[in-house]
Amino acid sequence: MKSLFDNENKSDIKTPKRRFLYLIPILLLLAIAGFLFSAGKEKFFPPPQYDIARARVSTSAQSLQEGQTLFQAAGWIQANPYPIRATALVSGVVEEIFVKGGDKVTKGQVLATLNKEDIKLELMEANNKLQELNLNVAQHFLSIEVLNAKIKENESLKKTASAIADTANNRKKRLKQAGPGTSKFTQEQAELEHVEKLNKVDEYKFKNQVIEAQIKQTQQLIAIAESQVAIQEVRIQKIELNLKRCTITAPVNGIIQTMHARVGRKQMLNSDNAVSTTVAEIFDPTQILVKVDVPLNELSKVQIGQKTRISLESIKEKLSGEVVSFEGEADYQKNTLEVHVAIPKGHLSLRPEMLAQVEFISSKQSTKNESQSSVFIHEKCLLNKSLYLIDLEGKIKIQQVQVGNQKNGEWIEVTSGLQAGQKAIFQPNTQLKDGLSVKTGSIHE
Repeated sequence: MKSLFDNENKSDIKTPKRRFLYLIPILLLLAIAGFLFSAGKEKFFPPPQYDIARARVSTSAQSLQEGQTLFQAAGWIQANPYPIRATALVSGVVEEIFVKGGDKVTKGQVLATLNKEDIKLELMEANNKLQELNLNVAQHFLSIEVLNAKIKENESLKKTASAIADTANNRKKRLKQAGPGTSKFTQEQAELEHVEKLNKVDEYKFKNQVIEAQIKQTQQLIAIAESQVAIQEVRIQKIELNLKRCTITAPVNGIIQTMHARVGRKQMLNSDNAVSTTVAEIFDPTQILVKVDVPLNELSKVQIGQKTRISLESIKEKLSGEVVSFEGEADYQKNTLEVHVAIPKGHLSLRPEMLAQVEFISSKQSTKNESQSSVFIHEKCLLNKSLYLIDLEGKIKIQQVQVGNQKNGEWIEVTSGLQAGQKAIFQPNTQLKDGLSVKTGSIHE
């Protein structure tokens, strides 16, 4: 027994290593240190500081002639005022599509069809129900005919009973006139017989009154049944309309802008999806406008009815346009306002979302001497025809710009890529990168 506890033989089972237990707290400490470093790196390692210059606007008098370009702005083609939707007015699965995007369509042309099997069965059931209701109305009319026949029968029986009552009355009178030769019992019997026959006449009279009441009741049932027939006929008309709506046609002449329908896709009413019922969007190439982002510093040169020239890469000639409206809200991020320029006769080659360049030209109403606003930036902010702009978060955004011909001391005109009030780094270097955080120093204005 002692040998069991005093066994000197060593076990072959190895002691588990505990290096993994020490690794967990080390990793946690490294993660906490990394978080503290990232949170306070700006305090310990502040971003570099650079002087900046703020873009400013300068106005100069310029002599304008009628038809002269005031400024240019970019835009894009849209249907005027918006594309027309061909929609499914009934829920159903698309069975067949007959057109595709870019096809010309005419008003009433079939674009797609929905599966009609369920609606056909519903129509068959509704027609059978209508037939049942019509038979119900006919049955009530037959009931009235039967009741009228009973009235005639009762009238005939009443006449017979009345004649029998008259006979009984005559017999009663003869017995009374016979005098003592006729017993009193016989006379009383004759009197009772006469009363009985009169009661029989009244019985047929009351029966007819009951039947007339039944006829009125049946007439009310007929009115109810006829109203049910009318309701069922409306239901059938609605089903037939839904069956007709399974064929989706073009509401206008035009060109398919976007085809939303797909074979097997369900067109669904009352859905949260904005295009759940839309089969296609159609635009009229003769009703086209250009939505133009006009810089706010150029907005004073634009007015309703102003003529424009529109250039597109897909069309060689320039198109004529006219300003028709302004958007109700400006875009503060782009510092622009959307202006709508209509193309009176449109063009068959135009398609929505095409990019366009729009020239706003002076008109007869424009004054000969007009002040023109231009954006200027300090020339030492330019590096390789680019500006190192600082956004609202204090980060660098490298922006290529186009430089104009005007100068105002050390300030130079920028015709594209810069908005008034934007800040650019003064004397930038090539080591600056997009997205780098910087701190602003002195401002040149």
